[in-house]
Amino acid sequence: MVHLCTGDWPDFFTEIIFGRISTGPPRWFAAYVDKIWEHSGYTQYLEPTHAATNAEAQEWRTVVLKHDGLTGETQNYLILDHEWIPIGPPHTLRFNHTHVELKVDVSAVGTSVQMEADDVRLYLNPAHNPVTIVVSSRVARNRPELPIGNQNVRIVEESASRLLGESMTDEGGQAKVFLRADVVYPVAARIEVWDGNREVLRSRISGDGIRGLYPGDVWAVRTDPTFAEMRYSLRNHGSTGRLTRRELAVRRIEIPDFQRIHATIPAVQELLHIFSNAGQNPNLK
Repeated sequence: MVHLCTGDWPDFFTEIIFGRISTGPPRWFAAYVDKIWEHSGYTQYLEPTHAATNAEAQEWRTVVLKHDGLTGETQNYLILDHEWIPIGPPHTLRFNHTHVELKVDVSAVGTSVQMEADDVRLYLNPAHNPVTIVVSSRVARNRPELPIGNQNVRIVEESASRLLGESMTDEGGQAKVFLRADVVYPVAARIEVWDGNREVLRSRISGDGIRGLYPGDVWAVRTDPTFAEMRYSLRNHGSTGRLTRRELAVRRIEIPDFQRIHATIPAVQELLHIFSNAGQNPNLK
């Protein structure tokens, strides 16, 4: 079972379990304690439950215990084929702080049970904890070289190419982006910054296991004039004209100090990729 609790007195908790209460086939079910000495889901199943898929011993299963720290609303889920399946009814818990525990609970004598868990993480609720994106630019004449205020910041999940959230920057270049709540975090994501219809920055947050983008994160990115110019030129020349190899080469050479600016590195890679494939694209010669 995966168990989410306050970890201190009163020890309210919720948990999602694979197994059985007494007899019958195994299933996914939930249990919780929301009042002192009142255990729910220990003598009889709380619906909804979900039947075993008969692949639990061979395949990983993702479960989510979702708790709203402001309202106390709590719901447990089993995720199958990207579908969030509720396990147990909604309930309300009061937490002072939060612990995650992994448990094996067996009462039958002589029973052998093996459980494996991986990528266990506890993260902030996206409904109340936006990602902060800080956009900056090189300074010229005591002013940002490119605009940093009133820029549209978009965060896109890379694997599904779906928009996770977007927001406008303030005059200091900060944007508060609330992420989708129906996503299991962390994820690999792409940060895009748009000045009107012109994309001026694109940067990637890699994701692997428990690494990636989480709700409540703060990320700093820096705009680059060459990237903005290149994206704009490709959008326009790609449909109405042609870029020469010389133009591509010049624009690649003019990239300033890209090793100092981590947000520029994806732009450099993209430019090099475009340049190396120029002969294969009828609009790039």
